[in-house]
Amino acid sequence: METSNIRVKFSHGDIMIELEGDASTVLSELRSLKKDGTGKLLEFFGILPAHSSTTIQPHHDGKVTHPPAQHIDLKNFPPLNDIVLRNLPKSEAEWIAIYGYFASNGGKKTFTRDELWNQYKTSQRNTKGRRDNLTNNIKQAVSKSWISNISEDTFSLLDEGIAKAKEIVSREKAPKKRIIKSRNKKTAKESKA
Repeated sequence: METSNIRVKFSHGDIMIELEGDASTVLSELRSLKKDGTGKLLEFFGILPAHSSTTIQPHHDGKVTHPPAQHIDLKNFPPLNDIVLRNLPKSEAEWIAIYGYFASNGGKKTFTRDELWNQYKTSQRNTKGRRDNLTNNIKQAVSKSWISNISEDTFSLLDEGIAKAKEIVSREKAPKKRIIKSRNKKTAKESKA
């Protein structure tokens, strides 16, 4: 009897678990993690509601499917202006996740680079420097698996991007700004000498 090997990557926010091996063993371990480990851990931190049920089914090709991510209704999401006023994202890549969320209607449709840039305009954060760095910021969001590059100019918001947008807007305070002080301070006497 031939057994099929599968690899399962499960991630939720900053938590990532990867299992690889015989399909029945991997699925058994994944169910065990959900029941006894990750499931309770995620419930404890309020990421998953208590007693949530997740079904995991192997495809005929050995891949495992997960239920679709829960999309946040835009009606329950704060307006973009509120996010801007509270300055919640820590980086431009996080802004891309937020803008991607709005441009994709909560992850329900694809969006283009121009639609992302329109979000910058809407929030009045459209500067020449941000326009020049847009490609790099998009690449960072892609590398973090928040968005996916479908074609040269078309993107989709991934489950991790939806989770990141939700995490950003749930922050109570804006991140603290780092103040970089120069180490080469001269006193008035030193500069005159």
